[in-house]
Amino acid sequence: MSHSAIRMEGNKLTKDGSFEAAAQAYGLITTSQDDDRDRTLALANQAACYLKLGRFEACINAASAALEMDPNHLKSLYRKALGLLKL
Repeated sequence: MSHSAIRMEGNKLTKDGSFEAAAQAYGLITTSQDDDRDRTLALANQAACYLKLGRFEACINAASAALEMDPNHLKSLYRKALGLLKL
């Protein structure tokens, strides 16, 4: 399955409120070594799911990993900050 298809499935699961399943779907992309842009987006989306689940340390870890690949990724910066505020 392509990254695009996996991301679309994760997005659908997120919209349906299935945050755990969505985080797992995005995780399939984060383990790939193909494209840093895809991995950054997947990690940012995974961080959003972890925020919704109240898993703030996991949120911070996912957002931090995204920021290692793209230090200027605003959604990752925002989600990391939210996770830190919630701890």
